[in-house]
Amino acid sequence: MRDWDAELSNAAAAEVAVYALTSDKPAALNRVVPKRGYKTPLVPVPQTLWTDWGVVNEERPKLPHPSTLIVAPDGVLLE
Repeated sequence: MRDWDAELSNAAAAEVAVYALTSDKPAALNRVVPKRGYKTPLVPVPQTLWTDWGVVNEERPKLPHPSTLIVAPDGVLLE
């Protein structure tokens, strides 16, 4: 996460938005983000998204495999 935080200015210069997707509930994010000082926006999404995008982590189903994905503004995963 901190690696992404360090690259936010480069992403902005490339006119790209960076978000970290999570299956955590908003209330949990409200506690964690200030505590850890993340700058990259964390966006809660349904856990089913990991299956839809093929990044399911069988050993830790609540977490996807660490991935960098490019998603179009309409939510379609670009390959």
